[in-house]
Amino acid sequence: MLVVDIGGGSTEFIIGRGPSPEQTESLPLGCVTYSLRFFDGKAAAKNFQAAINAARSENPAHQQNYRRSGWDVALGTSGSAKSICNVIAEQGWGEEITLEAMRKTAENHRRRQREKKPGSKGLKKRARRSVCRRAGGNDGGV
Repeated sequence: MLVVDIGGGSTEFIIGRGPSPEQTESLPLGCVTYSLRFFDGKAAAKNFQAAINAARSENPAHQQNYRRSGWDVALGTSGSAKSICNVIAEQGWGEEITLEAMRKTAENHRRRQREKKPGSKGLKKRARRSVCRRAGGNDGGV
């Protein structure tokens, strides 16, 4: 099992079997850190790609070890993961965070920003401010 905990300044990755961790890693991939570094209030496709490229380059050896470990389930434990799940479900794209659902969510967020509409459906007003800032978008003054 892979457990991912996204914080403001870092993200923790833990692989384990049962209650015992086998591999752990903390990387500077926090939602606030990345929002400030890559988005500056704009959720353009190039900003998303720059953030993805930076995350991929953080620790290639770590990524290879995690891929080889054979985990079969991934769990997100953070408020960010819960908010992303809520958005995906509200849009009717499923009940789990998948690559396809994340792509749709990012595109939907960019479209709503271009149209100057409030942040993504499925977020409570309080969470919308935080997640939209984290995603580098406009919270629509909510």
